[in-house]
Amino acid sequence: MGGGPLSQVVVAGLVGRSESRLSRVERGRRSIDSHSVLLRLAEVIVGRDGRLRRDRRGLSR
Repeated sequence: MGGGPLSQVVVAGLVGRSESRLSRVERGRRSIDSHSVLLRLAEVIVGRDGRLRRDRRGLSR
């Protein structure tokens, strides 16, 4: 992945869920429906090396 922050649509695609579903999870209106999706989300956001994704200014939000 590049050095910039990941957009919600990109994260949703990488996790295999729709952008609207991911948005509802972020807002607490829906829970994550499986352990494998939770692990994939963590992998996308944090990375396999355990470090948060960074953009040029610092940590992504």
